[in-house]
Amino acid sequence: MYQTYSVAKLIARRIAVVLGFIALVPILPFIKQPAKYSSVLFKMWLKTSDKPVWIAESEQVGRPFI
Repeated sequence: MYQTYSVAKLIARRIAVVLGFIALVPILPFIKQPAKYSSVLFKMWLKTSDKPVWIAESEQVGRPFI
């Protein structure tokens, strides 16, 4: 049902996350909600397929998410 990303796409996403974080670091002290933006970058880093991150994380735990 969900497709896993290719290695090239994973590398491109992770490079984009690193560049995004480097661009965000100087601005971070002036943003009202810095955790919100770093959280989005972290979710992009974890994403290895088109499956939502929260589903993948809940499956790794091995019990229902609710």
